[in-house]
Amino acid sequence: MHHRQGFARTALCAFALMVMALPAGATGRPTPQAEASAELVGAFSDACLRHLGDLDGVTDWAKAHGLSPLAGPSQALEAYTGDANGSAWSIRGKFTDGVVALRANTGACAIFGERADPDAFARAYDKIVASVAAQLGTTDVETPQRDVAEPSTFGRHVAKVRRVSGRGKIVSVVLLTYERPGGPYQVGMAISQMDE
Repeated sequence: MHHRQGFARTALCAFALMVMALPAGATGRPTPQAEASAELVGAFSDACLRHLGDLDGVTDWAKAHGLSPLAGPSQALEAYTGDANGSAWSIRGKFTDGVVALRANTGACAIFGERADPDAFARAYDKIVASVAAQLGTTDVETPQRDVAEPSTFGRHVAKVRRVSGRGKIVSVVLLTYERPGGPYQVGMAISQMDE
């Protein structure tokens, strides 16, 4: 239990740092896209980081928050869960809508959303990876596959995978972003944990 609370505390610190670094619009306030990114990162912190390695805990979190499950089997559900055995819930925020998903084939918890700021979301990803490394007592962060930054139908597409090992755990964190909304999602982040 203490291990999960440590991740939650670290996740909330990462979220607070991300909110403080939100890009400001012409009014000096964060843009709606930056606010959407903050909402998505907050949901990721609450659902995925707080319940890392505890898929039942994510399901309980979704139920406790009254989230609507995506009905399956369907292409939409599988787009988020990776196969027909996963679970996903729709989330509604003030600035964005999204999906929290459990990928049964990998044990990953993920968040996907639209109308976000991909750069702000990527900065939050970097902070989350650093906080996971700190929690596992290491500075060794692996890049198991080449980062992707390429043109796509929805503008520049970025994909990153980071793997952190320490204290008997291996944690993988994945980032997916598109420059513009319009696909199944504009931004996504996933995390999974396994024993070394």
